[in-house]
Amino acid sequence: MVTITRQTMELFLKEFHYVELMALYSYYKYIAEEQGTNTIKCTTEQVENTFCWGTQRVRKYKKALINMGLIDDLTKKDKYGKIIGHFIQIK
Repeated sequence: MVTITRQTMELFLKEFHYVELMALYSYYKYIAEEQGTNTIKCTTEQVENTFCWGTQRVRKYKKALINMGLIDDLTKKDKYGKIIGHFIQIK
């Protein structure tokens, strides 16, 4: 079950596109529960296919969630500095 706190809901309600932001955040939380972690592997393409949104729309709302302080983009690297994956951390 995906839950959103009262504080988080109040953050969403201050935004113009709060429904889309809530949908994307809820989806990220759903994936986190499915993967059993708060640092998830979820691609832009995966979100596009789930919501029937274009790339720009996904990136726009993802950036808004980052600016709201609800998620972070993470890049993991090996000991040689080679990128081994891109992840989303849910705060």
